[in-house]
Amino acid sequence: MSDSLRKDFSDKAQEKVTPDSSKSTYDKVSETVTDTADKAARQVVPDSEKSTTQSLADKTGREKDHSKDQTSTMQDSISNTIGGAAQYASDTLKSASDYVSGTAQDTKASANEELKK
Repeated sequence: MSDSLRKDFSDKAQEKVTPDSSKSTYDKVSETVTDTADKAARQVVPDSEKSTTQSLADKTGREKDHSKDQTSTMQDSISNTIGGAAQYASDTLKSASDYVSGTAQDTKASANEELKK
């Protein structure tokens, strides 16, 4: 391992290049557990106590995670905006439809009154 209690770089690389379709369930679960433990260690141990290589790898990993978080937040925001716009359009069309229906009924009632005269 590159630093104590950390996942070795060669293991990480091997996991990345091996297609999921050729991994057993045990391998997939094992990777998830070791990835989670490695991320936790990345956060706990200060960069000043890591090797230069490990420190750079951890900084890159943190930036990647931060970028994913920002992308997710932006996607949520866009989704909410589009959902709100769609709801507004739906409400507006319903109001227009109700207005037209009401006007048509008023016109029909007026015509019936005229016919009764």
